[in-house]
Amino acid sequence: MNSRLLMLSGLLLVTAPLQGQQPPAIVRTDYDMDKVVARPLLSDDQIAGKKIFTQRCAICHDPLGQPAGRTIGPWLDAATVKRRGEEALRFISTGVRGMPGWQYTLEPTRIAYVLEYLKTITPDQRPKGLRYAVDENK
Repeated sequence: MNSRLLMLSGLLLVTAPLQGQQPPAIVRTDYDMDKVVARPLLSDDQIAGKKIFTQRCAICHDPLGQPAGRTIGPWLDAATVKRRGEEALRFISTGVRGMPGWQYTLEPTRIAYVLEYLKTITPDQRPKGLRYAVDENK
């Protein structure tokens, strides 16, 4: 009996500060599952770039799964790569303010794979209603 009373009082102490607060909003994203499971029409280099992007870049540049739908870095797509041109390779290699350089971690060919993958992302694939810390497209 004493252990039940002790457990109940501990539970009340833990939940007491939460009373009166609003729970965090749940954001629901509806995905077209046919597109999600479809085999991508990418070359081997682009698939390699997608894997590298997912492992190294998506944490800052991909809004899906980010807290509150906000990213640290800008949205990256074919338009960004085209606008930056050869500078895009330098940005990834040496880094810019707020982004580390990858020149000592990734070989130039692997960085080129990432750029090849980014060239396959069209601006219409950008998720709607999400915020980017640095929004270069506006």
